[in-house]
Amino acid sequence: DVGTGDANPVFPGLAGSAVTSMTADRDGNLWAAVVGKLQRLRPNGEIELVDTLPLLEQPWLHTLFEDSNGDLWLGDQRESLIRVSDNAVHVLGRERGLRDELLWSVLDDTSGGLWVGSNSGLQQWLPEGRFDAPLDVEGLSDPMIYSLFRDAKGTVWAGTGSGPAILQDGKLDIPASLRDI
Repeated sequence: DVGTGDANPVFPGLAGSAVTSMTADRDGNLWAAVVGKLQRLRPNGEIELVDTLPLLEQPWLHTLFEDSNGDLWLGDQRESLIRVSDNAVHVLGRERGLRDELLWSVLDDTSGGLWVGSNSGLQQWLPEGRFDAPLDVEGLSDPMIYSLFRDAKGTVWAGTGSGPAILQDGKLDIPASLRDI
């Protein structure tokens, strides 16, 4: 409570657990992911444990992202990319062209698709329902994409194992101004 300075547990069932990702959605829900669990705090204070079985044996969610349609996208270490829409759960993986199923980050691509960061680099989920070929990451000594961010100018930045990189001309590269830092 900002007014009183009191701290109250938001997700008491997750106390002592390592929360790997959180996000707020357009409906005012707060989502929290820990190894093996996904929980939603509704605006009325009700906490819901989201049942991911039988699709996900033990989710290990690294990222949560809401797209412009209100669908929740989950990046998982074991199960690929998961889309939660209209109370349906869909797992999207290698059968749709995903190269690496250990996902760290997800960001919209502003054209109805998504950018997905994994241990192997960056791939684009296309609105047609498949993954495009992975982007060129030759300029990176470590291709892991831990985080994705779009700045006010629209530039997509990636937090990589090699440092910050930008997406331009169909590849990820560390800007010259940051190479010697």
